[in-house]
Amino acid sequence: MEPVLHLDLTKSLTPVVGAAAFGTHGDLPAPTGALDPRRGLRFPPAQGGFMLASGGVIDDAAGTLEIVFTPGRAPAGPLVQAWGQYQPLIELASDTVTLNLYGRRFNNFVTFRPRTEYTLRFSWDHRVGFTLVLRAEGGPEQVVRRRLFWNAFRQTFVPFSIGGMASEPRFRHWNGSFRGWVRSVKTWNAPMDLPGPVGLNERGETVAAPFPSAPGIQALALDNPPIRPDPLGLVQLPDRLEDLRKNREVCGLEAVVARCRDGVELFAGLTSHIGMTWPHTWYWPWPAGDQRHIFWKRAHELLPAIRRGEAGGMCGGYAHMMEEVFWAMGFDARRIQVRGHSSFEAHLSDQDRWVICDASWHDTCHLFADGRGALLGAGDIIRRHEAIEYDPDALKDVRPMLCRGERLVEAPITSGNPMYGSWPFACYDHIGVRVDKTREYGRERSDWRNPGPSAYYFRPTDRTAFRMKNAGILGADDFQVTDLAALYPSRNRARVTMTWHKPGEVLRVAARPVGVTFFDHFEFRLDDGPAQKFRDGMTWKLHPGVNAITIRTVNVLGARGYPYRLTLWRKPA
Repeated sequence: MEPVLHLDLTKSLTPVVGAAAFGTHGDLPAPTGALDPRRGLRFPPAQGGFMLASGGVIDDAAGTLEIVFTPGRAPAGPLVQAWGQYQPLIELASDTVTLNLYGRRFNNFVTFRPRTEYTLRFSWDHRVGFTLVLRAEGGPEQVVRRRLFWNAFRQTFVPFSIGGMASEPRFRHWNGSFRGWVRSVKTWNAPMDLPGPVGLNERGETVAAPFPSAPGIQALALDNPPIRPDPLGLVQLPDRLEDLRKNREVCGLEAVVARCRDGVELFAGLTSHIGMTWPHTWYWPWPAGDQRHIFWKRAHELLPAIRRGEAGGMCGGYAHMMEEVFWAMGFDARRIQVRGHSSFEAHLSDQDRWVICDASWHDTCHLFADGRGALLGAGDIIRRHEAIEYDPDALKDVRPMLCRGERLVEAPITSGNPMYGSWPFACYDHIGVRVDKTREYGRERSDWRNPGPSAYYFRPTDRTAFRMKNAGILGADDFQVTDLAALYPSRNRARVTMTWHKPGEVLRVAARPVGVTFFDHFEFRLDDGPAQKFRDGMTWKLHPGVNAITIRTVNVLGARGYPYRLTLWRKPA
């Protein structure tokens, strides 16, 4: 792959001036100085500067910069100033090469030898990371690789300079501090070396590329967690699309969606929206002749009565309304029964996990998160309760998060343990979780007393489960679940397969939906491009450098699934 810019400083500077656009800022004159046919241009130059406009030559999104130089007796100072940073991008000391990426510093220790030629090659991609290689003539390479992400600004007019920097006013003065000779400067607009570590998934584990190997192709990152099955068939959206669309309209959900930037904000926003709809109270007032409709009536039928003050309710009513609202947005959701409380879980595709969204507490409705910020479901909290007997800190990282509109703020903890000292948290320490399986399919309005098949999960260490079963407390359609994972299957996932159409250049990509109700199409993005649709398959033509693809499912209600993400590097020819 030919460089975008190649400055051979062992030759005359005359043709270089035009090609490199010297002095584009502040009429800085072109450099003049001693040229050596072997070592190049001497620094600092006798006068002028060595500054190049960044547009089309170099930017901070992706690329490669290669400099061949010979340090003088004291090499300390900036070698490269770029991207509008206040600190030099690459700085040399007598025993160190320092890379500074927007305030993040990385050192490579080296003892520079005067009159020795060095080649420094810096390859980067803002989505992946960088590789910095320094090689002394006749010596081994020293390599620094880091996985790193930054916002690419792609400044068009901010210049970069070699051997020093131009200072105010308007870059008219040259403050050169690098001492030595620069033989050549090359830039490419793609990373010529691997930009950072290779083959990692979202958990930092090494993985193989999900297709047969091909020359020059390496996987840089893969985000594709295992797809959890649904052996019990407990999860599915109700087959009543018109009802759900009407819920969406009557409940004013479009206004909530418009304020939210991601799935976490949307879940918090919907929870807060329902939590603030009516105060938590007894199941009163009862609509005349319509008692307990708060548990099962359609949201678009029930909400007007709630707003008129003709219907109220407690946790069960909130859980039912949450179910209706989340279904209307295309999310898999369900009411769950824990100790003395009806709660609610929905599948958050952004994190590929089931999470508790409890709207029962009006202005203190809440979700739960762990110490890393991942939202938690009832199964996560039950597992922590089970671990208490051998790990006293099993609940220590649980954080109740209050919904403040679309924002989540951590609730104040008034006791030593966040899960005890407050009833809404302690209620999840329960012998079981009861999940309604009926999803209101075909249920008659008068049939609310027959909830249909349900599943119970019992803690293995609690013998109460055995006594309850023998006592006949479980209903005829209830069954015990011995594996908690069976209650938390993956939803809205894309199972992706890839094969070579043209090895090393073009991949054939196929996908099929897993756990998607009302599947409509797949959505994919290549690199930073726009979202595009496909249903069964597509081809992915790889370009030199970093290639990224994102694939996710979309159902007819607009809900998007967890994104399959793959990042590859194709070695430039």
